[in-house]
Amino acid sequence: MSEQAGVPDKDTPQVRGGFTPIASIDIEAPAWLRRISWPAVLVGLIGLLPVAASVVEVLRSPRLHFIDYWTVLSRLTNDDGTLIPRALLGYHHEHPMFVPQFLFWLDARFLGGSNHTLGLLALVLAGGLVVVLNRMLPRELGVLTRTALTVGFVFLVFSTTATELFGQGMSGISWFPVLLSSALALLCAQRGRPWLSFGFGVLACVCHATGFGVWPAIALIAWLRGDKARRVVWPLVVGAAVVAVWAVTVTRERISAGRLDADDYLATVASTVGQLWSARVEDLAVGMGAFTAAGVLALTVALIRDRGLGRSVSPAAAGFSGLGIFVLAGAAMVAYSRTQFGVGVGMSGRYAAFAALATAALVVLIVLRRSRIPANTVVAGVLVLSAVTWVLGNGQAGIQRRLYPNQEVAAVALRVNATAQLARLRVKPEVRPAALALGVYPFNSDFSLGCGAGRELGDKVDLSTVKDLAQPGDPGPNTGHVDTGPVRGDAEITGWALVRNQAPDCVLVLDQAGTVVGGGVAGLTRRDLAQQLRIDEMNAGFSAVATPGSTAPSVVVRSGGELYRVAAVARKG
Repeated sequence: MSEQAGVPDKDTPQVRGGFTPIASIDIEAPAWLRRISWPAVLVGLIGLLPVAASVVEVLRSPRLHFIDYWTVLSRLTNDDGTLIPRALLGYHHEHPMFVPQFLFWLDARFLGGSNHTLGLLALVLAGGLVVVLNRMLPRELGVLTRTALTVGFVFLVFSTTATELFGQGMSGISWFPVLLSSALALLCAQRGRPWLSFGFGVLACVCHATGFGVWPAIALIAWLRGDKARRVVWPLVVGAAVVAVWAVTVTRERISAGRLDADDYLATVASTVGQLWSARVEDLAVGMGAFTAAGVLALTVALIRDRGLGRSVSPAAAGFSGLGIFVLAGAAMVAYSRTQFGVGVGMSGRYAAFAALATAALVVLIVLRRSRIPANTVVAGVLVLSAVTWVLGNGQAGIQRRLYPNQEVAAVALRVNATAQLARLRVKPEVRPAALALGVYPFNSDFSLGCGAGRELGDKVDLSTVKDLAQPGDPGPNTGHVDTGPVRGDAEITGWALVRNQAPDCVLVLDQAGTVVGGGVAGLTRRDLAQQLRIDEMNAGFSAVATPGSTAPSVVVRSGGELYRVAAVARKG
């Protein structure tokens, strides 16, 4: 206020009733808030979708571990569950998987041996891999471009094509340690830290033999950066020494195969790095893989030419070129050791991360080569790539999910010691004593047949409360049949059942006295029933196993809290 005339000063907000009008207050946002790129935040939020989906995949997967876990555990432990230390240094299918093997044993010894535990750990390692790839990007690209590329990394690493790596925890733990260690080695090489790079390189080599490919990649990065000659030579020397030690200590697995030509191996390399584009059509995977590999090689050759002409090469370009070469070297090793099984072996879900990293390297090298690409164009391109590969990966995800029911049956087979069915389901029967001693799933409180209290293995069921289902062809909404014929212990038991034309909740196997001697999984898809019985329900199938030597066992399903006996042999007449 003006003190002389009592007139409000033009710079002083007027007061009404003692309050300053809100519209006249100048509120300035904090500096940190003004620095946020909100378009980048919105793009970044999209990257949460595949991570969330992968978490759901782990939790929906079976608790029982898959094939290789049991093979490794049987080799690492005595029958009383104690560790055989020297066995940790044994090769698994010619690979020095010392770190993954130790993680398998730690899971069995201290964490209950659940597939979910290793699956969640695989998620953490995959997240670490994305972080390393992000750190390899140069800040000169701008925050929106870097965010978009990182979202692309997330969609590639957590792709539906990689469902096996998360749904089968042992598979993820077999691969992500070597990939994360190798990526860290390349990041350190990119930043001119040779000793750290060597350390992570050695760690990669004791995680898996594909880690051998990190050494030429480190050497390439050093040369492209213009480092001293010794930084280029030493990785090659160390890599040669590692391979030599492996070669004289490994026992080769001889696999009988027909004549293989160079094109067989090249096609397997291509299918390994191109499987993001197809899970079923071999030619498509090979073609897209060849395109990806050719792109990585062409851009790497361009960088080598630039360096040879005395032009500077950015550390980021050197790093992602090294990543591409590492992936191609790993794919070449897959081809060398597995092409005997057919070119399509490269399309196995366990190799999905190779395709992800090869595609990531190609995309970043293109962006770096064409530095004037607008950020919005990068965002659009990355989101299209992410959406397309995510949808195309559904085929590979379906292949993996169809394996889940077998694990439910295998868990019961382990509990009842059905050795013939364990062998059929590819679980080593020899591992059972050690698994029992360690208390790994299914030998702990997490195991259940899923039919409720009083209906677990060894419980007694009042047979007078069990109703009989009609046989196929009889009128009525309650019907079913055991397709595998007379029910026997330690034999495959499959069939279907409908109660009020709906699939049952669970399946049990009872002996003559009503004791629960087996069980399995219900809700399996049977599309043939929809056509034959003219019903909408397609998930009426079941699969089960029973204790060896069970007396007159019969299959019983539960629906709405009630039990129904399923006929195994058609009535005469």
